[in-house]
Amino acid sequence: NPVVSALEDAAQRDVSIRLIINGAYLDEDIQDIVDRMNNDWNQTNGWDVSAIIMSEDDDVSKLHNKGAIVDGTSVLISSINWGDSAMVRNREMGLIIDSTEIATPYINSWYADWNRLDNVTDTDNDGLPDIWEVGNGLNRTIAMFGTTLEGDIDVDGDTLSNYDEYVLGGNPLSADTDGDCILDQIEVAWAQTTALDSGIADVSPYDAINMADADGDGINEADALGCDLGGITPEPTGNETNNTGNESPDDDNDGILDVDDDCPDTLPDTPTDIDGCSLAQLNQNAGDSSGEAEEGMGATFMLLLMLGGALLLIGAANGIIQSRKEKSEVKDWVGEEELNAVIGSSESWEQPVLDGQASDDQSGLSDQDLARFPGWDKAMIEKYLEMGWSLDQLEEYYQQQMSEQS
Repeated sequence: NPVVSALEDAAQRDVSIRLIINGAYLDEDIQDIVDRMNNDWNQTNGWDVSAIIMSEDDDVSKLHNKGAIVDGTSVLISSINWGDSAMVRNREMGLIIDSTEIATPYINSWYADWNRLDNVTDTDNDGLPDIWEVGNGLNRTIAMFGTTLEGDIDVDGDTLSNYDEYVLGGNPLSADTDGDCILDQIEVAWAQTTALDSGIADVSPYDAINMADADGDGINEADALGCDLGGITPEPTGNETNNTGNESPDDDNDGILDVDDDCPDTLPDTPTDIDGCSLAQLNQNAGDSSGEAEEGMGATFMLLLMLGGALLLIGAANGIIQSRKEKSEVKDWVGEEELNAVIGSSESWEQPVLDGQASDDQSGLSDQDLARFPGWDKAMIEKYLEMGWSLDQLEEYYQQQMSEQS
């Protein structure tokens, strides 16, 4: 990709680069470019480079402008898509304009695109949306710090990882999000115990770390139970940047908090439903309740049917891609001899420049005029004349067509 190569060369020359990429059609290739610039170029090589995926709002949903702003004074305006084929294989046009006045609206729109945030865009693909990372002082472009995913880091030492804080609405930079003297990890542990005691109100971990009176009884928990909530002792973290320990509200790491997880012992990397249960666990639960695990066969059959359909679709797509690839590989560029064999080598006729204005020749075609085009009726000849052909140009074209057909 000549664009990527040119940007890499500029970065090596200590040119500062900030890149915004359209996220409307985000795929692995686009994510790879973002990760390469942020992780390889910036983190590993130390170059002053940063790339983001553009967020959307009601006014702007796609980044369709393909261009560049240089030093705040020059802009590239073009039709060029920045993929790896447009500059190499397409007929593209572009202008570089050196004008501070013209560059100004481009700069303003660029900053609007850079600063816009929505609730889903995740530039570094670490599970934490950009809007949450920016709002909490984290890095929206870097996912890994050393060998640790940013979502797994526990900055404030409360045994809740950044991802846990995001899910629970906590502050990743404060061990006491709601400032009630009760540490977040104690409040989460207390909330989990309420789910097991039918005699007290069920409190969610989200409410516990964000509300001083999470159970809604009119008395703040700190006033009623003290800052340790009646003796709940947090385990020491040892290192404030360690990953979440055993106090994690999602012990099986399936994305469903333990308080809402019907199957809290799901095996690692196993797909689950919204209740935290895998297909095997659903089948087991069905067998346990009825004495016949065969009740899960229907779900198994549907899963196999869906997998079979997906495999057929993938196979068909691969077949189409392979066919196109083979055709591309065997295609030869048309040389001058082949071109002359198709269109002829005579330079006596040239395609006329048509101005879209009807020719005066179309009015009152005589029998002598019609005789110049045997086999063509009057309506056909008038149609060509309306397109801007003259009778002489049309006769040359007619003779050429008749010669080729014979």
